[in-house]
Amino acid sequence: MKNTIKLATAIAVIAGTQSAHSATIWSEDFNAKDINGGTIGSGFVMGNRNHASGGEWFAGAAAVNSPEKYSKLEDGGNGDIYLSKFSDYSADGPFGPGQWGGSTDASTYVYRDVMNFDADDVGDTVTFSFDARRTNLDTANASANAYIKVLETVGWGEVALVEADAAGFGTDWSAQSISLEITPALVGGLLQIGFTDRASSDGTQAGTAATGVNYDNLVVDQVAAVPVPAAAWLFGSALAGLVAARRRK
Repeated sequence: MKNTIKLATAIAVIAGTQSAHSATIWSEDFNAKDINGGTIGSGFVMGNRNHASGGEWFAGAAAVNSPEKYSKLEDGGNGDIYLSKFSDYSADGPFGPGQWGGSTDASTYVYRDVMNFDADDVGDTVTFSFDARRTNLDTANASANAYIKVLETVGWGEVALVEADAAGFGTDWSAQSISLEITPALVGGLLQIGFTDRASSDGTQAGTAATGVNYDNLVVDQVAAVPVPAAAWLFGSALAGLVAARRRK
């Protein structure tokens, strides 16, 4: 009986050689950022989308640090700085009447480029982890998301998107994550992470739709599975056969 246990243990050890190697690609906790600076830094840029007209702007301008815009650094005390992402765009939003040509449906984005995928990345998994809490989300007229996105680099079309709906976040800080497996179709693509807010109104209550979500401790990891060598699998099969033979005896 003891020998059988030893053989089974050996098989388990071999099977355990299949593991995952994780590498942190990028991280940010905002604590070293200037809370009074003009931008939130960390390579984040911003964009807008007018859903009524289909117009959009993703010019790569640095994401602003301002309560009158839609991104701001806040201090939770003891130097714990975090990102506040919000929006109250509408026909009479913070930019004044007519900012969106009368549109009452617009999105704001704060995002950054992370890396381009190559053939060696295929099969790996990219995970975007962060802490989040919902502060103000008018779920009837607004939405907010954190996301992983992959763009092809010719026409900049979106080829992959994974989102975390902020409606599912609590009002207390909680750990969140979203993951994307890298497939051959994504080779050459540009990985982005970011946050979006969409505020809308029925036109009779312009300015009432709002979003507000805080984010902190952002981490992008790339995890690669290490396959077990073929010889190890064969050896494991042989040991399994010995176990079966001993049991029959």
